[in-house]
Amino acid sequence: MPRITGLRRSDCLSGGSDCHLVRDVKMAVAGAMAGAIATAALFPIDTAKTLRQANPKAFKGTRDALAHICRTRGPWAIYTGIPTAVVGAMPSSALYFGTYEAVKTRLMRVAANNFPAGPGGPREGEGGGGGGVHPAARAAAHAVAAACGNAASSLIFVPKEYVKQTLQASGMGAAGGARETAKEIVRRTVKEKGVKGLYRGYWATLSRNVPSAIIRFSLYEEIKLFIGPARLMSAPPAYLLAGALAGACASGMTTPFDVLKTRVATGSLEGGRGFAKNMATIVADDGWKGLYAGFQPRVVMSGLFTAVGFGSFEAIKVVLGVSPLPPDEATADSSSSSSAAAAAAAATTRRR
Repeated sequence: MPRITGLRRSDCLSGGSDCHLVRDVKMAVAGAMAGAIATAALFPIDTAKTLRQANPKAFKGTRDALAHICRTRGPWAIYTGIPTAVVGAMPSSALYFGTYEAVKTRLMRVAANNFPAGPGGPREGEGGGGGGVHPAARAAAHAVAAACGNAASSLIFVPKEYVKQTLQASGMGAAGGARETAKEIVRRTVKEKGVKGLYRGYWATLSRNVPSAIIRFSLYEEIKLFIGPARLMSAPPAYLLAGALAGACASGMTTPFDVLKTRVATGSLEGGRGFAKNMATIVADDGWKGLYAGFQPRVVMSGLFTAVGFGSFEAIKVVLGVSPLPPDEATADSSSSSSAAAAAAAATTRRR
């Protein structure tokens, strides 16, 4: 069994598996905390977006949806389902960021050894972008890592999102009926449809989230690399800018998939009919603009969510003492610095 407690500094300096495991666990913890912070901070916008997408004919826009909620249910209704969302966001975000960082670190190490970018570039890992790796290999590593992170987190994200959106929609006039608690929704769903009912819209979610994650993380890493590690360290808000740009671009490009996923999850469309048929139904009922229902709040929401989430993730990594370089890279860098310092000291002694 890998040893976590009682880990000595020498274990990390040796770059062993223990240190890699500790780094992976810290990444997951940072991801869980970042997911909770971002979800809680931006939940009202997400509630309005869900209500708007579930029934686009009833609301002209996000403001109209928010006004309807406050008018009919009171201002606190915009936080309906927030405990479920925050609690669910923590394990799913832990898997998301933890898996992404673990896979990325290992793939970038392989890419650096086999597909170097050439002399003069930044070291692999600096700024989190992998500047010492060939751009194509770097993009492939980020894409695979993002897909793996999303696939892992979806095991928790999909049922959590199903319960959250059912709370948001059924309790605020989108689907009618009396409001239910999260436990009641889970019990009713499992009783009527089995556990698979909690994974309603699973494939629609993956069809949206995997491409979105690939675009988001790839852009984020490239923007960080463009800004440079020195500027990022001297101006941490740059992480927020990088996250906002990456999130907004990714969400804008995948809005039709988000609309489809929301319709299936809230029961407006039947998930078993297939991707193409459901898309055709949306176009037939609401026109092509129906595929982009909630586009503006989604782009704003995703930009803000990614900025807050990624910014929090980077800040918490610093608090937890996570090195920007993997343990073996940090060890090599430390050894190189020590050797250079020793050589400089020896030269100074000889001159004396």
